[in-house]
Amino acid sequence: SNPSRNLIDTMHDMDLIQEWTHNHLLDEGAAPLDFVGAQKAQGNISDFAMYIRQLLHLNVEWFKQSQNAADSFRIIRSAISNAGVVVMTSGIVENNTHRILETSEFRAFTIVDNYAPLIFINSNDSWNGKLFSLLHELAHVCIGENSLFNDRYTEGTAVKKAETICNAVAAEIIVPQDFFTTEW
Repeated sequence: SNPSRNLIDTMHDMDLIQEWTHNHLLDEGAAPLDFVGAQKAQGNISDFAMYIRQLLHLNVEWFKQSQNAADSFRIIRSAISNAGVVVMTSGIVENNTHRILETSEFRAFTIVDNYAPLIFINSNDSWNGKLFSLLHELAHVCIGENSLFNDRYTEGTAVKKAETICNAVAAEIIVPQDFFTTEW
């Protein structure tokens, strides 16, 4: 409800990057991305997760090729970027090392656009947190909804259906339920 100056300035900077990228893509004659807003914030989690896996050209057990969460993050980030989403990460505002982005305030956010959707990941989070946030935010892009992700803000309040769906889709992509059940 009271965003810090650091968050506001970071969101403003990302707005400028997203706007420049959008305009550049239009000048280049790019087509809009068909996956932006293609999914609903309801329905079958497995189908939604499979849609994202197909979009990113990942098989169900993609995670077996990674060594750790950092490696998984790099794989997913690269696949999302290749799909046309701008993925930015930082733990500070601009280049100012005295303006730290706090994970207690936010983990990630998304600015939805049909040509240049942008996902920003707070790099002060853990690798596991960054991986989950990246997939959570991609689900928001597929729903077509801007997002500011911080699970602490939902404590004691009604959680929007889209947040529940995005959490479940991210979890299903990271560790598919069938795989988990078999291993358990």
